[in-house]
Amino acid sequence: MQHDSSIIQTASEYASPAAFVFRLIYTSTSRLEQTDAGLRTLHELLTTARQRNAENDVTGVLYYDGRKFTQLLEGPPDAVEAIFKRIAADSRHERVAVKSRTMWPHRSFAGWKMALVAAKDRLEALGEEGDITDDVDRFVSVMQAVLAE
Repeated sequence: MQHDSSIIQTASEYASPAAFVFRLIYTSTSRLEQTDAGLRTLHELLTTARQRNAENDVTGVLYYDGRKFTQLLEGPPDAVEAIFKRIAADSRHERVAVKSRTMWPHRSFAGWKMALVAAKDRLEALGEEGDITDDVDRFVSVMQAVLAE
């Protein structure tokens, strides 16, 4: 499992006005099998993430294409960094790379403790809601802007 040791930083580096929210975006390569067992593992991951995020006032979205993850987390800096530290050490993926750490004037995904954006067949197999077009469009716009930086 490869991890860039420079990706772990302290949230105190991102102090800002209280109205702003900390946003972290990363990508990684999945080590999940493309089987029913892999989908069950992903479902368990989502269930745990949603509970942990709710407890820590963190929201976000996870994009999964079967090979790669892209995740946006937003919330209090210390909470986001603590969650990300656990994520970076997780053996279910590798080649974790932070794409952005920034303060943002508002939450982009306030209603999502952890949404999944994936192909329709994966969403159906996981029992996830797939009718989130406006939020998906927003996620795509955010990611395009971040990756263009």
